[in-house]
Amino acid sequence: MDNPLEWWAENAHRVPRLAKLSRSYLAIPATGTPSERVCSLAGNTVTRQRSSLLPSHVDALVFLNANQKSGKVDVIVEDSE
Repeated sequence: MDNPLEWWAENAHRVPRLAKLSRSYLAIPATGTPSERVCSLAGNTVTRQRSSLLPSHVDALVFLNANQKSGKVDVIVEDSE
């Protein structure tokens, strides 16, 4: 068969646990969009004014920015006053 999803649909009764696992892995889209998005975000973070940032700080800024936009992290900004 050309389509692995069809094969698993027909043979799921033989190995149900493996069939369930295969559905989760075969459903992953083959795309580079998430990695391209992070690279773009990193390019927007490291500007001419921020060119002296340490790599660990760039990593942290990109992580916070990516997760804040997705709603996974709440970022709290405290005033230093």
